[in-house]
Amino acid sequence: MASWNRIGELAAWISLLSQELDKRNRWRLGPMLMGALWATGRRTVARWITAAELGHDWQRYYAFLWTVGRKAEAISRQLLRLAVRIIPVEHLGQFIRLAIDDTPTARYGPQVVGAGVHRDPTPGPSGNKHLYGHIWVMMSWVVRHPVWGPIGLPIRSLMYIRRLTFQTPAMRLEKPWAFRTKLELAAELVEWAAWWFSWLKKRLLVVTDGAYAKRPFLDRMRWSSVVCGRTPPCTICRLKRNAGSAGVRESTESTGSAWPAKPRIGAAG
Repeated sequence: MASWNRIGELAAWISLLSQELDKRNRWRLGPMLMGALWATGRRTVARWITAAELGHDWQRYYAFLWTVGRKAEAISRQLLRLAVRIIPVEHLGQFIRLAIDDTPTARYGPQVVGAGVHRDPTPGPSGNKHLYGHIWVMMSWVVRHPVWGPIGLPIRSLMYIRRLTFQTPAMRLEKPWAFRTKLELAAELVEWAAWWFSWLKKRLLVVTDGAYAKRPFLDRMRWSSVVCGRTPPCTICRLKRNAGSAGVRESTESTGSAWPAKPRIGAAG
């Protein structure tokens, strides 16, 4: 029977991730991650607590998760450092490949904050075009395994809250929150990653969905070179299948310079 003999290495990784937490309760991160790893069914905190057999002290673990959420950026930074330390640099290739997309999670209840009605990209057999819950803008580091091929490593995510949701009385009491579009959240993730990846001296290659091929996001990609002092990221976006694009128009007039005329992209006519 095959066995896994890296329990000590996993414990060292969890210890590194918990360095940003309070010393009095950082030890709770290990049992919670074990519960998240072995839980079945819906991915909820209640399932984690049940899988890790932490029901006798569930209230303290719920409070601990609130502390983890407040330190999410610092924990993501430790996770990125851990991934860079483990993955050999020679396996990265010419680019640091980052994939960005938004994903919904169905959540409901009187104590769920920031949830709203969002479009469901995978309605399933029911055919419902919308769901009630949260939207997370996720950034993953895409690396190539020598055996299993490309693998996406989730590094950090930010919650998107609709503008209409901020008009509710419950959200008005939440001081730390401010409305930001998905494009702004995605640009913030790339700028954050560009800063911490800058010492690898490799250019970023950002792959996004067609919804992010807009000026607010692309302009910040261009100016992200100021943040990290490197070449701006190369951005690849998917176009809609019904998007019409014209080829390069051949200019009949002289441009007055040695450079050719700029290509024009527009609706096919």
